[in-house]
Amino acid sequence: MITETLNTAVDKILINVFGSDGVTQMFEQQDTPTTEEDQKTVSVLIQLEVPTSWNARKIVKAVEQIRLSGNGDSELKIKAVSNDDLYIFVEIVKKVLRESEKLRIEINQLMTNIFSIAKVKIDERADVNINLNIPQSKAFRAPTRVKIEIKKRIPFQNENFESNCIIAGNHIVFVEIGNRLQIYEINGTFHRNISLEGDPTVQCLTVMDYTAIAILHNFYYVDVLDLCTGTLKNTIKLDTVCIVNEIAYQDGLLYCKGLTLDDEESNVGEESNDKKEIISVVNLYGELIRYFFVTVNVWGNKSIVTNSNRLFSLSNYGKVNCYNLKGALQWKFPSDKQWYIRFMATYEDGQLFVYDDINRKIVLLSADGQSFDEVLTLKNSKQINGMYYDKTLMILMVYDTDDVYLFQVKI
Repeated sequence: MITETLNTAVDKILINVFGSDGVTQMFEQQDTPTTEEDQKTVSVLIQLEVPTSWNARKIVKAVEQIRLSGNGDSELKIKAVSNDDLYIFVEIVKKVLRESEKLRIEINQLMTNIFSIAKVKIDERADVNINLNIPQSKAFRAPTRVKIEIKKRIPFQNENFESNCIIAGNHIVFVEIGNRLQIYEINGTFHRNISLEGDPTVQCLTVMDYTAIAILHNFYYVDVLDLCTGTLKNTIKLDTVCIVNEIAYQDGLLYCKGLTLDDEESNVGEESNDKKEIISVVNLYGELIRYFFVTVNVWGNKSIVTNSNRLFSLSNYGKVNCYNLKGALQWKFPSDKQWYIRFMATYEDGQLFVYDDINRKIVLLSADGQSFDEVLTLKNSKQINGMYYDKTLMILMVYDTDDVYLFQVKI
């Protein structure tokens, strides 16, 4: 365990640095010759321990501000910060960990910047502990660092367009008011219309595979449609314990959200505007497998998605709730009221794109819901109506009242 006492430029703050065995081993190699390997970066988890009287939320915001700025020419780069505590995920050039003076300078400067931006004020000496650890597991998982570039803007002014839009294969699928789907090529050219049989009232679309989509209509029926041929493959009559208003699909099962037949079961959630709704899990024969309750948005049809053996629900209060597929709550995001999440789109490995309506930005949440990375700001767009991510094409689709925007996601 290494111990180093540093003085920052912020008055009366004394910083004590501690390192795990992995950090200590690298620190002890400072007298060995440097190699090309030393120019590579090492992922390090910094646990920051500050006096309880300090405003931890201001410190988190300061860290995030530094991360977004790129931290100048520093050899210590912030990759993510936990939203609920003071864990900072960084990458440090390996040679810095081997040279005590360089490490001291980098940490000194980082802490000075953080405490200055957070406007930390103290009247007497304060001790701050920093624990450095090289993660050996996925206990703390930062979101994948992605770049997003605009690929295509598709003007779409149609008064009959409902705010329900997905990407399936190489096609964008819109729902029109009534009983028709509009299909566009991924480049924005019109492909075809598909009229649905029986004049159904469509509640929701979801993708099943590259060519097939599921269409929820009339609360108890799901049509499986082949987009290549435009033909109906089969209709599933749902045997559920709820009036279904939204569906999600994963691994041969439909997750059907809706109001319970006995509204006493659908009681108020933890927030005053939240309500507990039921998730009926059914197979592709429509047979009920199990059910559980989740906190959801009772208005609209974009409040659940599934990915990586998880179900995410969106509450009226603008929070994301993550459950396993048996209904056990895993985590919530965010922990404060500076966010209002309106839309979600699943990314990879349990990560999640979310749109924050207060700050008009899209961020990528880590799989544990503890950290995030801001990837896109939409200040010039109109009212956002939804978004969808296609893993095969690596395209994030965002649409408002007039336009559809396709963004290429690059790692």
